[in-house]
Amino acid sequence: MRRQHNITTEKAVIEFLHRLKEQGLSISTLADYETIFADFFQGEGTEIISDITRGSPIQHIEAVDTPYIDAYKARLINEGLSLSSINGHLQRLLRLFEYCEEQGYMDALEVELLSEE
Repeated sequence: MRRQHNITTEKAVIEFLHRLKEQGLSISTLADYETIFADFFQGEGTEIISDITRGSPIQHIEAVDTPYIDAYKARLINEGLSLSSINGHLQRLLRLFEYCEEQGYMDALEVELLSEE
């Protein structure tokens, strides 16, 4: 698929959440995705879909990179979330990034889950 440039984060997230809704995910699961995306893109949680990407330093989905993801992981660790909670956040983000790659919105991006060492 030909790569599309400058797809806004808001557009990508809304499309992805719409796809999840079409797949029959529950309202509570969709709200969980919304909260995680808002936390990732803004640095604070919200369940209001229109606010998910407002104020984000990542205006275009293709700008998401490994250092941004690593900083998010570090923040979640510092907030005291368990490894399984952090990995749940990362898995939801990975699904978004895979969708965006399939749509040609961004290049493949590896998201490494945390493991107990």
